[in-house]
Amino acid sequence: MQGRILIIDGISTNRIVLKVKLSAAFYLVMQAGSMAEALELIRNDKPDLVVSAMNLPDGTAAELCMALRALHPNTSLPVLAIASSPNSEARINTLRAGAFDVMDKPVNETLLLGRVRNMIRAEHKLAEWQFRDDSNCPLGLAEAPADFVRADFVKPGTICLIGLEAGPLVL
Repeated sequence: MQGRILIIDGISTNRIVLKVKLSAAFYLVMQAGSMAEALELIRNDKPDLVVSAMNLPDGTAAELCMALRALHPNTSLPVLAIASSPNSEARINTLRAGAFDVMDKPVNETLLLGRVRNMIRAEHKLAEWQFRDDSNCPLGLAEAPADFVRADFVKPGTICLIGLEAGPLVL
């Protein structure tokens, strides 16, 4: 599997169409019909990406982004919102709330799969960097850097080789 995707839409046919498109690209797809149902699924099994309709039965995609941030304050979960009408104010509010992107209907399948792939890839890279940062401290690799000590015998404009023993090196 390339990743787990949660589709949230109040209209079941929209969920089914998206599931067919994403399943054909070998993604594991979960579905929710409301924001409350989606938050419960995310608490139990966090997906790699959320694809949500702009308007849900119990809220909006912007409210969903804020709820996700409250649920997982230290982690990011990419949200792709799909708008059925070109409302620029709702689009801007959704992006400000934390959505990664907003696509308009009808959704171009190639564009959708490309954006999904890039968003999941970015999320995995971010998680990898976070894992590396978290593992440096227990391994003792997070000490403060040593202060740079400038030697008195070095004149400005001189090229120096730095080795284990201090002292001038004559070439």
